[in-house]
Parts: sequence; structure tokens; C-alpha cells
Amino acid sequence: MKMLVAMTRRLTGLNATIVRFPITFLLLIVLAVMQCMTIESGHEYGSVIVTLIFAALAFSAAQVSVERYAHSWRTCILPMAGAALLTFLNFLLIRHDPAFSTIVMTRTSIVVFGLFIAFAWLPSLRGGSSYYANFMILFKSVFISLFFSTILYGGILLILVAVDTLLVQIGSRPYSYTGVILWTVGAPTLFLSLIPVFRENSAEIERVAKVPKFLDVLISYVMIPVAAIYSLVLLIYMIKTMVLSDWNENLLEPLILSYCIAVLMIYILSNSLLNRFTVLFRNLAPKLLIPVALFQFVSTLIIVLNQGMTHTRYLVLLFCLYAAVSGVLLSISSLKNKGYIAVLAIVCSVIAVTPPIDAFTVSRISQTSQLYTVLEHNQMIRNQQIHSNPNIDRKDQEAIARSINYLDQIGALQRLSYLPKNFDFSTDFEKTFGFSPYAKSDYQSYDIGTNHAVGITGYDHLASLSISKSGRKSDFSISRMSEGGSTYQVSFDPNAKYGAIQITDSKERVILSVPLAPMINHVEKSKKIEGTDTIAVDQMSFEKENDKAKIKVVFQNLTIEGASANTSFDATIYVLITIK
Repeated sequence: MKMLVAMTRRLTGLNATIVRFPITFLLLIVLAVMQCMTIESGHEYGSVIVTLIFAALAFSAAQVSVERYAHSWRTCILPMAGAALLTFLNFLLIRHDPAFSTIVMTRTSIVVFGLFIAFAWLPSLRGGSSYYANFMILFKSVFISLFFSTILYGGILLILVAVDTLLVQIGSRPYSYTGVILWTVGAPTLFLSLIPVFRENSAEIERVAKVPKFLDVLISYVMIPVAAIYSLVLLIYMIKTMVLSDWNENLLEPLILSYCIAVLMIYILSNSLLNRFTVLFRNLAPKLLIPVALFQFVSTLIIVLNQGMTHTRYLVLLFCLYAAVSGVLLSISSLKNKGYIAVLAIVCSVIAVTPPIDAFTVSRISQTSQLYTVLEHNQMIRNQQIHSNPNIDRKDQEAIARSINYLDQIGALQRLSYLPKNFDFSTDFEKTFGFSPYAKSDYQSYDIGTNHAVGITGYDHLASLSISKSGRKSDFSISRMSEGGSTYQVSFDPNAKYGAIQITDSKERVILSVPLAPMINHVEKSKKIEGTDTIAVDQMSFEKENDKAKIKVVFQNLTIEGASANTSFDATIYVLITIK
């Protein structure tokens, strides 16, 4: 009976939600229909689908604003008109790009993030509920709606599988239609049903925003201690990087970004908790956030100065700046509870998608300018036409390939008037610029193929060694042999850049040593069979002898990575030996 009452109450709540958010619900229905049409016909309505997703969230935020502040029909129309205008502007931004391209998906994600923050921030204006309380409400609503929707979806799938297996074959479309209806209409409607009406001084807001005991324990005794240890590791790495001045390594970018996001999330979610761990965290975390975010800002800025801007670097710089400023705001006691970090997040979202200062426009201009500078420096562009030059520096080759590749990814190559018409990066790059975008990369592979036999005439022993060297760590490979009652071994000596193959006797005295550097340098200069990594056997074979032994080294395969003293390589070699 209690279950029936609970289900009835939830269904009543869903009906009330439809009445409360009529435009959003209608948009979700249209969105589901469009997706079902895509499944049925195979025709993609990408731009329309993306626009409908944006509109649903925009009108939801507008409805919350209307409930909080509207007192007449004029003040009701204004937020709705704003949502309609934002939807139209967003459609104008994405209409010329493929629906699910990098540009559209990135812009849409940024805008949706900004709208979600606005969803929580708008009710906090003019003496409303705290932004942190509103965020907690949204966080709990998202989690609950995902949890119940996942369980419901799993149950429906089990029923469909049972029908398909035991009764009648139903094909794949019912599964697709079920997923579309549940995740497009059901889950968002459930989410909205959990959102209270944001009235001033509402006891309902306080009740809904209360932190569950489970989340309290999770934040206080799991998330915060992990964040503290993580902070210590980051600080040690930052000191190491600054001491060694190795700013271009940038191994830490995703970790620092994750850290900044996690710290801000934990701070917001723990705002109402008063135990000593959370209070200490809220006092220290913002102050630690400032140097960490600025460290990554400087590190990424150095890379931008060397390699030009890309949309990912733009977003990293913008977010690090946001995180650092947020850390300052949260460190000032008179500002930390004002919700300014929400305003700042919305402003950053607007900046990131608004031409001509958006991430993609700035990145396109940066890469186009850098490309033109390199081409002009190498006299490869004359009369607005490209003139190939296979002999330019490796660094400039990499810069050209990097810029062309990025501009191709964001669909901006057609803006380069000096490129041939219908230029295709994968097929036309080498004939246009005179070198392959991959030919001189830090990774190279060579082999003798599988259909070539190795001659062993004139040698008594054959050994196969697998050798590798990566920086200071080396793998040793040894093969032993007997000759005239004595024992010898052939092994890899890792000293020097590429090391050496050496033969030693039973007393570990070296009777012959063959350095690998000249061999590998020769292999690198050898010509590969077109379209493969294969090189003729005689170009991969090397002989040396003295008065004690004779040796022949044949590279079966060789891979090289790096171009400095720390070059690493892996190889499988045949070693033919004669002891004199």
C-alpha cells in the first residue's frame, strides 16, 4: 500500500512538472521524435537535435527565473524571450558546421555548462537561497534521476530481452526507441520534478538542500583526505618542474585540471558542512588552488608561445585563470558566500563561445598566422602559392604539419587561399609541401619483412637477441655458445647512445665489441619499400671482425623514438658469430 501511495505521489509530481515546465516538456517530446526519425530513416537532424537540447535547458532556466522573480505578465515574458534569443543565437553559431563536429560539440558543451550554472545561480539573486544550496539541490537531482532512470532502463531492457528470446523476435529498434524515450523525455522530466520552486526564505529549499548523511561522510572522510594527499603530490611535482625548468613537459595538464574541478566541486558541496575536516578544507583549499592553477596557466602559455593556440589550450588557459580568480574570491571571507564564482563561470562560458574572441576563432587565427610565418621564413609561399621544399629544418616541418593538421580538424583549411583547391591533408600534404607530415616524426619503424632469408655462410653460430633502451633503463639480452671447449656469450652493452653488441669469453673479457650507433644511423638513412616499413636485407646487415672473432649483425626489426641523448629504441637482431 505504501508503495502504491509513493508511486501515485511520484506520478502526480511528474504531471505537475509537465504543467510547470510546459515548453521544456514540449521540446523534449520534439527532440525524442527527431531522434526516432533518425533511427527510422537514417537521416541525421544533427543541428536541430543540438539546438533542441540547448533550448530545453535554456527554457528550464527561464522558468525557474520566472517563478523566482516574475510578478506580472511582462516580467514573465522577458526570461522566456531571453531563452528564445539565446537559442536562436546558438543556432546561428552552429548552423554551418557538421552537427557533431568538434566545434559544435565543444561549443554546445560550454554553453550547456554555463546554462547549468545559471540554473543554480539565478534563484540566489536579490536575497534568495544560497547559490551553494541551489547547486546541492541540482547535484542531488541529477544523481537521483540518473540512478532511478538507470534502474528503470535496465528493467525494461531485461523485459525486451525476455520477449525477444522467449516469445518473438523484436529486432533492435525497440531497444533504441526505449533508450530515446527514457533518456530524452523520462530522465529530464524526473530531474525537473525534483527541483523545488525557489521562493524567498522557503523552508522547502532548506529541506531539499540538506546534505544526506552518506554524502556528508563521503565528502568529509573520503574526498577531502584524497584531495589533500593529491595536493601534496602536485606541489612536489611543481617544485621539481620549476627547479629543473622543464616547463614544456606538461605531463600534468589533465591531472591539474581534474584537481581544480574536484576542489571547486568539493568546496561547493561541503559549504553547509561544519565538521573540522570540511572547515579546514574550505580555509586552505582556495589558497592552494591559486598557485596550482597559475602553474598550469604558465606551463600552457609557454606551449602556446612555442606551438600556437588551439581550442583545448585556450580552454585550459581560461579555466586556469577562472580557477585562480575563484581561489582568490573564496579566500576573501566577505566574498566567498556571494556566489561570484558562479557569475565568473557564466562570464567565462560566454567568452569561450562568442566570436571573435571564442576558442575556435582565436585558435584559427593563431595557427594560420604561425603557419604563414613558417612558410614565408622558408620561402615556400610566393605569389600566394605553395612551393614545396623538402630540405627545411625538422622543427619547421613539424610546425607546418601541426598547423595544417589542426586547421584540418576544425574545418578551416578552405580559408587558406594559398593551398590548392580541394586540398586533403591525408593525401595531398607531401606533394604540396615536399615532405611527409609523418616522415620525420620522433617515432620510426624499420624491418626486413617476412619473405627474406638471411645468409649464414662463413659463420659458425647464430643468436637472436631482443634489445631495448629507454633513457637510463635498459633491457639486457644474452646468448651463450661453446667453441673448442670454451664458453662465450654475446650480449647487449647499453653504454653510449645506442649501446653495442659484444662477445665476451668465460672470464668476461671482451674479445669483440660492435657499436650500434653507426648501424642505426645507416638504417635511418636507408630507403624503405614504398608504402611499407621494409628495407632490403643488405641495408640492415653489418659485419665486423678482429683477430679473435668475426660478427655479423642483422636487424630483423627496429623502432626508434626520440631525437636526443635520451633516444629509446627496440630491436630484434640476428647475430652471426665465428670465433677464430
